[in-house]
Amino acid sequence: MEGRFALIADRSQIALIAPINFFAFFQSPDDYNIRFYIGSFLTMVRLLSLLITMMLPALYIAVVSYHYEVIPYEFKLTLKGALEYVPLPPIVEAISMSIILELLAEAATRLHSCCKCSGTPTARRPWHIVDVPRVSSSTKVRIGSR
Repeated sequence: MEGRFALIADRSQIALIAPINFFAFFQSPDDYNIRFYIGSFLTMVRLLSLLITMMLPALYIAVVSYHYEVIPYEFKLTLKGALEYVPLPPIVEAISMSIILELLAEAATRLHSCCKCSGTPTARRPWHIVDVPRVSSSTKVRIGSR
């Protein structure tokens, strides 16, 4: 645990790990099982995605609401035509889109594990039904054969 300790309370479903820093939230346990450079690259991708997630909605609102001059003219016409039928201002649109994406991400983490299985028939169900042929008393049966 790299010098950390875990505080586990009785009859509680959560545990506290301390001390922790900001960059520890971007490391995955899988990063320790792969090569150093690949794990570092994946951590940098996570940090970059955080920056994009924080900056892109603000940039969209700033450009659409206040700074039309940085948009090319053809794209400006397309954007204006698309925003003409939207009854909400861009800030409400961006906030509602963020909320919807968070709800979808939360719903995806709460899906039942059988929904995440592959499409094979045996993977979709936890049991495996085998058709057992009728065997006469004189026939020898091998275990494990279909």
